[in-house]
Amino acid sequence: MDNIRFRSSPGAKARGDVNTDANADANTDIDTDANIDADSGANATPPVISNRLTAAQALNLRNLSDLHFAPNGEQLAFVLTEPVKGTTRPRHIWMLNVHTRELSQFTNSPKSEDSPRWSPDGKRLAFLSNRDEFRQIYLISPGGGEGKRLTETKQEISSFAWSPNGKQILYLAPEPKTDAEDKKEKDKDDARVVDRDDKLTRLWMLDVESGKSRQVTSGDGA
Repeated sequence: MDNIRFRSSPGAKARGDVNTDANADANTDIDTDANIDADSGANATPPVISNRLTAAQALNLRNLSDLHFAPNGEQLAFVLTEPVKGTTRPRHIWMLNVHTRELSQFTNSPKSEDSPRWSPDGKRLAFLSNRDEFRQIYLISPGGGEGKRLTETKQEISSFAWSPNGKQILYLAPEPKTDAEDKKEKDKDDARVVDRDDKLTRLWMLDVESGKSRQVTSGDGA
């Protein structure tokens, strides 16, 4: 079975092993020397399976997901989900240098980051993070540094995509709350009419240069 050894760059704070074999972490061994009575099939002892994967072990596994190559194919950004800490499983973005096979942790906030998406020219990487109150879009250079927050919505952003020219980002998020709804929430008046008070998901367009967003879709059906 093959193991990927995470060798963090000097600035990285996390390291560990991620096993590419989904069954490897179970450490499942089959005893081929089981006592089998050759003269009596009825008394044959079946192979013994030991060290089954427990629920606690499963929670301590690291998982890889959401792999995205840079446009030039030289780097691979992906999401590593860490073991459970408290009630959450932190997620961070890691980077693989395809030529040197060096792995390094790319984001390392106290919260989580996911959904790495390269700009069409490969010079920027956008991602989602809940490091502030709501899940927002951030932008960072592939060389590292601090991520810049691009959106200032009061709702969670669920997904996004770059435009082909790299000047806009389209994303999905509910409509923001009205002032009246904000007041009701602050006053603990949280009564809600199902289907009437639900916020529908809308399509929004973000101008990357100015940071301004505008709502693209509206109405009851979109």
